[in-house]
Amino acid sequence: MVRWPSPGTCGPDRSTSTAAGSTRWRRSGATSSPGTAASGPPLRARRRPQHAATRLGRRRDRPVPRVVHRGVRPGDRAARRRHPARAGRPVFSQAAVQGARPAGAGSIIAVDREAGTFDLARSLGAIETLEAGPDVRKRVRALTGGRGADHALDCVGLAATIRDAYGMTRRGGRVTIVGIGGKDQKVEFSALELFHFARTITGCVAGSLDPDRDLPRLYEHAVDGTVDLASLISRETDLHGIDAAFDDMAAGRVARVLVRPDA
Repeated sequence: MVRWPSPGTCGPDRSTSTAAGSTRWRRSGATSSPGTAASGPPLRARRRPQHAATRLGRRRDRPVPRVVHRGVRPGDRAARRRHPARAGRPVFSQAAVQGARPAGAGSIIAVDREAGTFDLARSLGAIETLEAGPDVRKRVRALTGGRGADHALDCVGLAATIRDAYGMTRRGGRVTIVGIGGKDQKVEFSALELFHFARTITGCVAGSLDPDRDLPRLYEHAVDGTVDLASLISRETDLHGIDAAFDDMAAGRVARVLVRPDA
């Protein structure tokens, strides 16, 4: 197992001057490459759910450790924002909703353009569901006693949705950017609003995952049913179904497809 840059930091590894997202990581002062074995904390031998190891620790599951260990605090009101037209983003948002529960969020609000996703969001732990629109910020504040969410997670990465996440957060609240945006997405803030609202905005590379700490806990959550990894997979296919799977993901018909070469 290799260690990513320190939890909560999405910049370069200062000890090796390695940029986040590259193919080198630091572990105990040494540089390791992907697949390099190193000692880590022991995992207790337990019976696991079917395919749990296959589903565990993928990049799109990693909003769970981000929310559990770095973001949402007990009693917080958490809101997550998703846009259905972005392929793969449903997995980010589903993982974020599930991560808010063991973190102790007092209220979880799911915002989406597609009302058909609300039943799943509620089954995963969302207390309130809102259809996205021009007044979504006001509606989130109305559900939180006029103050706004303590923590908002943008699972899209578009300038408009990041602004929505910022606007639905209370003064002094926190915004985490989970969705991967493009260079053409420019988000603007005035100097006055940054000063006045005192909100914290942070990025999130691979869930700010620390494998030594987060994977054993995520595994325990999967075993005891706190986190439902099966819900993050829309369907399974063999190699013959790969083209159709990509078409369905691009069209937003499914969130994630698990390919089994031996099926």
